[in-house]
Amino acid sequence: MSRRRRSSILEPPPPENESEMLGRYRLCFELAAGGMATVYLARVAGPGGFDKLVALKRIHPHLANEEEFVEMFLDEARIAARLNHPNVCNVFDFGEADGTYFITMEYLFGETVARLSRTIANEPAVFTNARVPAYIAKIVADACEGLHAAHELKADDGTPLGLVHRDISPQNLSIAYDGSVKVMDFGIAHAAGRLHRTETGQIKGKYAYMAPERLHDKPMDRRSDIWSLGVVLWEMLTGRRLFRCATEPETILAVTTGEFPTPSRFRRDISSELDRIVMKALERDPDKRFQTARDLGRDLAKFNSSQSEPALMADLAEWMDVLFRDDKQKREQVVELARQAGAGPVPKIPASLATDGEDSDAALASDAPPRPHGLMRPRLPPWLSDPRAQWALLGGGLGLVVIIVALITLSQSGTTEAPDEPSSVAAPAPATTSHPDPIIAPPPTPPEPPEPAPPEPLPIPTPLPTKVVKHVGVPAGYPIRPQPAVNTGTGTVTVSTPGGWADIVLNGRHIGRTPDSLTLPAGTHTLTLIPFGRDPARTQTVTVRPGAASRVVVRLGQ
Repeated sequence: MSRRRRSSILEPPPPENESEMLGRYRLCFELAAGGMATVYLARVAGPGGFDKLVALKRIHPHLANEEEFVEMFLDEARIAARLNHPNVCNVFDFGEADGTYFITMEYLFGETVARLSRTIANEPAVFTNARVPAYIAKIVADACEGLHAAHELKADDGTPLGLVHRDISPQNLSIAYDGSVKVMDFGIAHAAGRLHRTETGQIKGKYAYMAPERLHDKPMDRRSDIWSLGVVLWEMLTGRRLFRCATEPETILAVTTGEFPTPSRFRRDISSELDRIVMKALERDPDKRFQTARDLGRDLAKFNSSQSEPALMADLAEWMDVLFRDDKQKREQVVELARQAGAGPVPKIPASLATDGEDSDAALASDAPPRPHGLMRPRLPPWLSDPRAQWALLGGGLGLVVIIVALITLSQSGTTEAPDEPSSVAAPAPATTSHPDPIIAPPPTPPEPPEPAPPEPLPIPTPLPTKVVKHVGVPAGYPIRPQPAVNTGTGTVTVSTPGGWADIVLNGRHIGRTPDSLTLPAGTHTLTLIPFGRDPARTQTVTVRPGAASRVVVRLGQ
């Protein structure tokens, strides 16, 4: 009798509407939908008033018969289930129901680092807070611990799995409202012995965060994830994108060959020690990087502890409450509604309770913080602006580049004439509908004569202590020759913008960012101030007297 009664208690009551149940989980709200799966806020109930909210990821039904998707999904479930660390999103369950597969994991009550970065970059008063670098160091140091636990994962027999996340990006790092940091989404992780192996030459992930060795089709290890985390760290500190360009081929060239400055170029209160940590994580040679995520996290923790007010988990919680107080309240209401959800179709989160955090996979992939860093980016010629032509060049057209360079070199030495018009140079072969894989492959070796080595890249001018002047509207990355040194016909102008900061433009040239002290020729000048945020551009006329100092103050946010 008791056995029968226990069985009846454990059996869940029949659902009132089968369409909103998946196995024993009631689907309460749709959180996000992408090309492969949909994520729901789901609830599971049990005996004795047991009730738990989880995030449930379900493969789209039409993909349940696609072996590649199913095996990749199985990989994610199998790998994530082995991970048990406070800085890794925990997986609770894996199952199959109604002809589809699903994973349940902890519902992270917080925001992604992508949204956090976007928020602080768009709020000058927040971004310029002196404690922000310590907050960021604490967040990334905690993420390092979760990533290190994944890298150290072992099989049942004690053999290292050699796990590499391969998709570390701001969208796959989460910070909860309680200040805890989690690494998420091991969906394309690579481990020795994984069920599903990526097809030869196929790259998955986000190019702007991929390590150079991966784009060169070289072996990857845990240090590839450290590079990706270094990109995230650089972008959080500067409020800018590091490598993302207009097209994927340009992004690949930027990652593999482009130069980039230290974070302190964009934020003056960043110390040389933090610059060193970031740039070491971004060494293109893996042997020169941090060798483990824990090494990176340890240096960040030391930097944090050296601050006059080190950032603690409680500080992060209070900071999140300040930044996302309204969104936190909305999410609390969503959670309450989910606990009360009954039978009926699965709704989306009510518009009145939606936040910017409910993004689809596509929206996240196209999400861009305010602007690229705009320095030393490789530039492609106009005839190569078509992405298909760019893929053709990357896949096998490097030999044409060598020939063109050789012709230019000979013309400069007087042995041959350079063509007068760009059209006289042979254009790249038309791209076919199936472009090569996005890997920078070495140029083919002709039988004879031996292919000449490509010329060394032109040296990039070392930034001067003063501002590097750039044309506004011209693709960034091409420094313009600085103005002549200060002489008796110049004066000093100090420009400040209380309430925020702004780019300073003079005669169509970007000459600095407030607050700044400028040396200008004597005379009357009209400065254009372009605020970083929603404020409109302002113009201010200033008269510069030889050897004298002037001051311009424009209040923003009014």
